[in-house]
Amino acid sequence: MRFTKILTIIALISVCLFLISCNKTSDDSLTGGITGEDNETNTIDDVNNEDCALLEGSAKDDCYSQNLQCSMIESDSVRDSCVVELAAVANQIEACDLVMDEDTQAYCLYRISEVNNDVEVCESIGDEDWQDNCYNLYSTSNSNRDYCSYITRTDQQQECFKTVALESQDIELCTYLSYVEANRCILTITKETLDPENCYLMSSELQRDACLKSVAKYSGNQTICDDIEYDAVRDDCNAEFEEETELMGENLESEEEVSVEF
Repeated sequence: MRFTKILTIIALISVCLFLISCNKTSDDSLTGGITGEDNETNTIDDVNNEDCALLEGSAKDDCYSQNLQCSMIESDSVRDSCVVELAAVANQIEACDLVMDEDTQAYCLYRISEVNNDVEVCESIGDEDWQDNCYNLYSTSNSNRDYCSYITRTDQQQECFKTVALESQDIELCTYLSYVEANRCILTITKETLDPENCYLMSSELQRDACLKSVAKYSGNQTICDDIEYDAVRDDCNAEFEEETELMGENLESEEEVSVEF
Protein backbone atom coordinates (compact mmCIF):
# COMPACT_ATOMS: atom_id res chain seq x y z
CA MET A 1 0.00 0.00 0.00
CA ARG A 2 2.82 2.39 0.97
CA PHE A 3 4.75 1.46 -2.15
CA THR A 4 1.76 2.29 -4.36
CA LYS A 5 1.33 5.62 -2.61
CA ILE A 6 5.01 6.45 -3.12
CA LEU A 7 4.80 5.70 -6.83
CA THR A 8 1.68 7.84 -7.14
CA ILE A 9 3.27 10.83 -5.42
CA ILE A 10 6.46 10.50 -7.48
CA ALA A 11 4.37 10.42 -10.63
CA LEU A 12 2.53 13.57 -9.54
CA ILE A 13 5.80 15.39 -8.92
CA SER A 14 7.03 14.34 -12.36
CA VAL A 15 3.84 15.63 -13.94
CA CYS A 16 4.20 18.94 -12.10
CA LEU A 17 7.76 19.30 -13.37
CA PHE A 18 6.61 18.51 -16.89
CA LEU A 19 3.79 21.06 -16.76
CA ILE A 20 6.14 23.73 -15.42
CA SER A 21 8.62 23.10 -18.21
CA CYS A 22 5.83 23.23 -20.80
CA ASN A 23 4.55 26.58 -19.49
CA LYS A 24 7.97 28.24 -19.67
CA THR A 25 7.80 28.74 -23.46
CA SER A 26 5.73 27.81 -26.48
CA ASP A 27 8.82 27.20 -28.62
CA ASP A 28 9.08 23.45 -29.30
CA SER A 29 12.87 23.57 -29.44
CA LEU A 30 13.01 25.02 -25.95
CA THR A 31 10.46 22.65 -24.41
CA GLY A 32 12.09 19.60 -25.94
CA GLY A 33 9.42 19.08 -28.58
CA ILE A 34 10.14 16.80 -31.55
CA THR A 35 8.12 16.97 -34.74
CA GLY A 36 7.63 13.73 -36.59
CA GLU A 37 6.69 13.03 -40.20
CA ASP A 38 3.01 13.52 -39.42
CA ASN A 39 3.82 16.95 -37.97
CA GLU A 40 2.67 15.83 -34.51
CA THR A 41 4.81 17.10 -31.68
CA ASN A 42 6.11 14.68 -29.06
CA THR A 43 8.11 15.63 -26.00
CA ILE A 44 11.63 14.39 -25.39
CA ASP A 45 10.31 12.64 -22.27
CA ASP A 46 7.90 10.64 -24.43
CA VAL A 47 10.67 9.59 -26.76
CA ASN A 48 12.99 8.72 -23.87
CA ASN A 49 10.28 6.69 -22.16
CA GLU A 50 9.75 4.68 -25.32
CA ASP A 51 13.50 4.07 -25.57
CA CYS A 52 13.76 3.07 -21.90
CA ALA A 53 10.89 0.59 -22.27
CA LEU A 54 12.88 -1.30 -24.88
CA LEU A 55 15.66 -1.98 -22.37
CA GLU A 56 15.78 -4.64 -19.67
CA GLY A 57 16.89 -4.95 -16.03
CA SER A 58 19.29 -2.39 -14.58
CA ALA A 59 19.73 -0.72 -17.97
CA LYS A 60 16.02 0.11 -18.02
CA ASP A 61 16.14 1.48 -14.47
CA ASP A 62 19.21 3.58 -15.26
CA CYS A 63 17.47 4.96 -18.34
CA TYR A 64 14.39 5.99 -16.37
CA SER A 65 16.61 7.44 -13.64
CA GLN A 66 18.49 9.62 -16.08
CA ASN A 67 15.16 11.01 -17.26
CA LEU A 68 13.87 11.39 -13.69
CA GLN A 69 11.00 8.99 -14.38
CA CYS A 70 11.34 7.59 -10.87
CA SER A 71 7.92 5.93 -10.72
CA MET A 72 8.93 3.58 -13.54
CA ILE A 73 11.99 2.24 -11.70
CA GLU A 74 11.83 -1.25 -10.13
CA SER A 75 15.02 -1.21 -8.03
CA ASP A 76 14.49 0.40 -4.60
CA SER A 77 18.02 1.85 -4.42
CA VAL A 78 17.92 3.30 -7.94
CA ARG A 79 14.45 4.70 -7.31
CA ASP A 80 15.63 6.33 -4.09
CA SER A 81 18.55 7.98 -5.89
CA CYS A 82 16.20 9.17 -8.61
CA VAL A 83 13.80 10.67 -6.07
CA VAL A 84 16.71 12.56 -4.47
CA GLU A 85 17.54 14.25 -7.76
CA LEU A 86 13.87 14.82 -8.49
CA ALA A 87 13.44 16.48 -5.09
CA ALA A 88 16.47 18.70 -5.75
CA VAL A 89 15.27 19.69 -9.24
CA ALA A 90 11.73 20.40 -8.01
CA ASN A 91 13.10 21.91 -4.77
CA GLN A 92 10.54 19.92 -2.77
CA ILE A 93 11.76 18.84 0.64
CA GLU A 94 8.59 16.78 1.13
CA ALA A 95 9.75 14.43 -1.61
CA CYS A 96 12.61 13.30 0.66
CA ASP A 97 10.00 11.56 2.84
CA LEU A 98 9.39 9.19 -0.07
CA VAL A 99 12.95 7.86 0.04
CA MET A 100 12.93 4.43 1.69
CA ASP A 101 16.60 4.10 2.68
CA GLU A 102 17.47 6.24 5.74
CA ASP A 103 21.00 7.11 4.58
CA THR A 104 19.75 8.15 1.14
CA GLN A 105 16.96 10.14 2.76
CA ALA A 106 19.59 12.03 4.77
CA TYR A 107 21.46 12.73 1.54
CA CYS A 108 18.23 14.01 0.03
CA LEU A 109 17.90 16.59 2.79
CA TYR A 110 21.55 17.51 2.29
CA ARG A 111 20.83 18.22 -1.39
CA ILE A 112 17.83 20.38 -0.50
CA SER A 113 20.00 22.35 1.90
CA GLU A 114 22.61 22.74 -0.84
CA VAL A 115 20.08 23.93 -3.42
CA ASN A 116 18.59 26.54 -1.08
CA ASN A 117 21.75 27.38 0.89
CA ASP A 118 19.56 26.76 3.95
CA VAL A 119 21.37 25.67 7.10
CA GLU A 120 18.11 25.03 8.95
CA VAL A 121 17.55 21.95 6.80
CA CYS A 122 20.74 20.49 8.28
CA GLU A 123 19.05 20.36 11.68
CA SER A 124 16.42 17.95 10.39
CA ILE A 125 18.97 15.42 9.11
CA GLY A 126 18.98 12.34 11.32
CA ASP A 127 22.21 10.80 10.02
CA GLU A 128 25.23 12.26 11.85
CA ASP A 129 27.64 12.00 8.92
CA TRP A 130 25.33 13.71 6.45
CA GLN A 131 24.45 16.34 9.04
CA ASP A 132 28.17 17.05 9.50
CA ASN A 133 28.57 17.27 5.72
CA CYS A 134 25.65 19.67 5.59
CA TYR A 135 27.07 22.01 8.24
CA ASN A 136 30.48 21.83 6.61
CA LEU A 137 29.10 22.72 3.17
CA TYR A 138 27.13 25.67 4.51
CA SER A 139 30.06 26.98 6.57
CA THR A 140 32.65 26.77 3.82
CA SER A 141 30.30 28.07 1.12
CA ASN A 142 29.38 31.13 3.18
CA SER A 143 32.62 31.64 5.14
CA ASN A 144 30.52 31.19 8.28
CA ARG A 145 32.63 30.04 11.20
CA ASP A 146 29.71 29.47 13.60
CA TYR A 147 28.41 26.25 12.08
CA CYS A 148 31.85 24.63 11.97
CA SER A 149 31.34 24.14 15.71
CA TYR A 150 28.24 22.04 15.01
CA ILE A 151 30.31 19.39 13.23
CA THR A 152 30.86 16.35 15.46
CA ARG A 153 33.80 14.76 13.61
CA THR A 154 37.01 16.38 14.85
CA ASP A 155 38.96 16.09 11.59
CA GLN A 156 36.12 17.54 9.52
CA GLN A 157 35.53 20.30 12.05
CA GLN A 158 39.24 21.24 11.93
CA GLU A 159 39.18 21.29 8.14
CA CYS A 160 36.08 23.48 8.24
CA PHE A 161 37.77 26.02 10.55
CA LYS A 162 40.87 25.99 8.34
CA THR A 163 38.92 26.56 5.11
CA VAL A 164 36.86 29.41 6.57
CA ALA A 165 39.95 30.96 8.16
CA LEU A 166 41.86 31.05 4.87
CA GLU A 167 38.89 32.22 2.80
CA SER A 168 37.93 35.02 5.18
CA GLN A 169 41.48 35.69 6.47
CA ASP A 170 40.14 35.23 10.00
CA ILE A 171 43.42 34.80 11.84
CA GLU A 172 41.72 33.92 15.14
CA LEU A 173 40.25 30.78 13.62
CA CYS A 174 43.77 29.48 13.00
CA THR A 175 44.21 29.12 16.76
CA TYR A 176 41.40 26.53 16.77
CA LEU A 177 43.59 24.17 14.78
CA SER A 178 46.23 21.68 15.84
CA TYR A 179 49.77 22.88 16.63
CA VAL A 180 51.20 22.32 13.17
CA GLU A 181 48.13 23.37 11.18
CA ALA A 182 47.67 26.51 13.30
CA ASN A 183 51.18 27.73 12.47
CA ARG A 184 50.70 27.00 8.76
CA CYS A 185 47.35 28.78 8.76
CA ILE A 186 48.74 31.87 10.51
CA LEU A 187 51.75 32.04 8.20
CA THR A 188 49.61 31.66 5.05
CA ILE A 189 47.29 34.51 6.05
CA THR A 190 50.16 36.70 7.27
CA LYS A 191 51.99 36.38 3.94
CA GLU A 192 48.87 37.84 2.30
CA THR A 193 48.05 40.54 4.86
CA LEU A 194 51.71 41.35 5.72
CA ASP A 195 50.63 42.17 9.26
CA PRO A 196 53.55 41.40 11.64
CA GLU A 197 51.19 41.39 14.63
CA ASN A 198 49.81 38.06 13.42
CA CYS A 199 53.20 36.45 14.00
CA TYR A 200 52.75 36.79 17.75
CA LEU A 201 49.98 34.19 17.56
CA MET A 202 52.51 31.53 16.54
CA SER A 203 52.96 28.68 19.01
CA SER A 204 56.69 29.22 19.69
CA GLU A 205 59.25 32.03 19.67
CA LEU A 206 61.19 30.42 16.85
CA GLN A 207 58.05 30.10 14.73
CA ARG A 208 57.19 33.72 15.53
CA ASP A 209 60.65 34.91 14.44
CA ALA A 210 60.44 32.90 11.22
CA CYS A 211 57.08 34.54 10.57
CA LEU A 212 58.49 38.03 11.19
CA LYS A 213 61.34 37.29 8.81
CA SER A 214 58.83 36.33 6.11
CA VAL A 215 56.81 39.51 6.64
CA ALA A 216 59.97 41.60 6.45
CA LYS A 217 60.97 39.89 3.22
CA TYR A 218 57.59 40.07 1.44
CA SER A 219 56.83 43.63 2.60
CA GLY A 220 60.35 44.90 1.90
CA ASN A 221 60.47 46.38 5.40
CA GLN A 222 63.85 45.70 7.02
CA THR A 223 62.90 47.37 10.30
CA ILE A 224 60.76 44.32 11.11
CA CYS A 225 63.99 42.33 11.41
CA ASP A 226 64.74 44.31 14.59
CA ASP A 227 61.74 42.70 16.32
CA ILE A 228 63.21 39.20 15.92
CA GLU A 229 64.46 37.74 19.21
CA TYR A 230 66.77 34.96 18.01
CA ASP A 231 70.13 36.44 16.94
CA ALA A 232 70.68 33.91 14.15
CA VAL A 233 67.25 34.55 12.59
CA ARG A 234 67.60 38.32 12.97
CA ASP A 235 71.07 38.31 11.39
CA ASP A 236 69.79 36.16 8.53
CA CYS A 237 66.88 38.56 8.01
CA ASN A 238 69.19 41.59 7.81
CA ALA A 239 71.65 39.69 5.62
CA GLU A 240 68.99 39.11 2.98
CA PHE A 241 68.36 42.86 2.72
CA GLU A 242 72.08 43.62 2.61
CA GLU A 243 72.59 41.09 -0.17
CA GLU A 244 69.72 42.61 -2.10
CA THR A 245 71.15 46.12 -1.59
CA GLU A 246 74.58 45.00 -2.80
CA LEU A 247 73.06 43.32 -5.84
CA MET A 248 71.10 46.46 -6.71
CA GLY A 249 74.29 48.50 -6.37
CA GLU A 250 76.19 46.19 -8.69
CA ASN A 251 73.41 46.33 -11.26
CA LEU A 252 73.37 50.13 -11.07
CA GLU A 253 77.15 50.30 -11.62
CA SER A 254 76.85 47.99 -14.63
CA GLU A 255 74.16 50.17 -16.14
CA GLU A 256 76.30 53.27 -15.63
CA GLU A 257 79.30 51.61 -17.31
CA VAL A 258 77.19 50.62 -20.29
CA SER A 259 75.83 54.16 -20.50
CA VAL A 260 79.34 55.70 -20.47
CA GLU A 261 80.65 53.30 -23.16
CA PHE A 262 77.67 54.09 -25.36
